[in-house]
Amino acid sequence: MNSKIESFLKTPGIPSETIPEIELYMDQILGFLEERLGVFERGKGDKAMTKTMINNYVKARVIKRPHKKKYGKERIERIIMLYHLKNVLSLKDIEKLFGMLEGSIEDGYELFRASEEKTIERLLKRYEKAWDEMPEGEKIAEIIELAIEADLKKRLAEKLMDDLTVEK
Repeated sequence: MNSKIESFLKTPGIPSETIPEIELYMDQILGFLEERLGVFERGKGDKAMTKTMINNYVKARVIKRPHKKKYGKERIERIIMLYHLKNVLSLKDIEKLFGMLEGSIEDGYELFRASEEKTIERLLKRYEKAWDEMPEGEKIAEIIELAIEADLKKRLAEKLMDDLTVEK
């Protein structure tokens, strides 16, 4: 397995127990996220999350307002989930999903983490074969397959979200 792919797929995510129990100010959250989510960014100047992004998520009511400019553990967990979900679901869908998690499941972040771990495990198995040894045509085909798979899964997630919100 290519070392870049391996380091990307072996990134452990952010277990709940590693999130600070104390409330954090915005700059502290941004530093924490950059340290833990930076591996997912493509370029050196890319940021996992910015102050403006978080403020916009608060204004859109996707994340609850901070308490005296500090964010507690639950809000930080939501920001982490939002980071991963925002590339697939609309903010409106994420807001609905967060609402459903609050109303129906005790710990939505643990559900999120379990799903994340299962997905990473499947990808690790899929890429046991050395990427560097694949012919270029296979690499291109794999990239196309991943892109199509991502698109179809995104669209399916949207359809399922629509179906779930109609049921409620």
